[in-house]
Amino acid sequence: MCYHLILTLILLCRCQPDTEPEQAHQLIDEINDYRVADGQKPLTADPRLAKAARTQVEYLLQMQPYCQCVDHTGPNGTNAAERVAAAGYPASCVGENLTSDGDHPLDAIEAWKNSSSHRETMLGPEFTDVGVSIRGGLAAAVFACP
Repeated sequence: MCYHLILTLILLCRCQPDTEPEQAHQLIDEINDYRVADGQKPLTADPRLAKAARTQVEYLLQMQPYCQCVDHTGPNGTNAAERVAAAGYPASCVGENLTSDGDHPLDAIEAWKNSSSHRETMLGPEFTDVGVSIRGGLAAAVFACP
């Protein structure tokens, strides 16, 4: 009985999505609205970039007991471009925005708008695609072009 309960809990944990689909869509919509208002083209959602974003969010959540930081260095010292390549996206340019203000997509977008480097990444005219992940108060957006 105990083994069955433990296995059930493990399976339930693995099946929970890391990002609420509505929140992911809302964050991408907010990014695109911001880009269009600035005269940039909207980005296309790409599941490979969402996977790269999810990899970083999961890593940061695992590190939280040891470090309350948001860092672009990921598992095994990887950077955003390496995570994008590992997710199968053939990128010639990559950008990444992270925030610990990720309880809601509007919080994340406001945090990025209020930072010159994050704003520059969101508005980068070279980017054509985006993937996001929101979980545990963290949000990540990965921007890329093939």
